[in-house]
Amino acid sequence: LILENWPERGEVKYQNVSLIYNDSKQSILRNINFTIKPNEKIGIVGRSGVGKSSLISTLFRLYKFQEIISSLDFKIVKNDENFSTGQKQLICLARAMASQNKIVVLDEATANLDSKNDALLQDIVKKHFACSTVLMIAHKLQSIVNCDKVMVLDKNEIIEYGKPTDLLKNEKGSFYK
Repeated sequence: LILENWPERGEVKYQNVSLIYNDSKQSILRNINFTIKPNEKIGIVGRSGVGKSSLISTLFRLYKFQEIISSLDFKIVKNDENFSTGQKQLICLARAMASQNKIVVLDEATANLDSKNDALLQDIVKKHFACSTVLMIAHKLQSIVNCDKVMVLDKNEIIEYGKPTDLLKNEKGSFYK
């Protein structure tokens, strides 16, 4: 049973989470453990294929995703040629702003934005989502360097997790490299 106002605080906690797709014996995620406090902004980084989006998909398994999309006041038709990829990303951001969720996930939200709109998105995350927990998957480091914490994934595991300033001090660390 999921309560109507769930989640109340926006805390996210993973304990020993592993994920295997379609009866495959290969783990997509292995022994993932972390806690995100309410209202924290978390950047999630790593090379392609290390499990960033899979990590987020485990969070969404609590919802029937189609119901969330169909409950919006307007619809964007799939493959609509009237909007660029960047414009579609901004529309999705506007949806998130309108819904005032306690947990907001931005998966490569800046991937198709120019530097001006990237800076705008960072400002929106800081101001509009101040009372939301934000998980932001990004390849552009400037998109997540202002996050409270950064999670670095490699080989389907968390290899670093901490404040960006602390991670940048470790010259042997993956985030530094």
